[in-house]
Amino acid sequence: MPQSLSSPPREAGAQAMTDPATPLERLRQTARREINRHININGRCAVCAVAFPCERAELAEMVLGSL
Repeated sequence: MPQSLSSPPREAGAQAMTDPATPLERLRQTARREINRHININGRCAVCAVAFPCERAELAEMVLGSL
């Protein structure tokens, strides 16, 4: 498809920013990182120090389950 004269040329980075998989991949990586951080140590979350599983660990599990 020819490029319009009124629009600037697209760069590779511009396409990556509009790619719908990119935000989902970032969300998946964030959820995975949170699960790895919020671990069970003697029945308590290692980061939050509340009863395990903490809210952040549960939310991360829900995110991963929905992807």
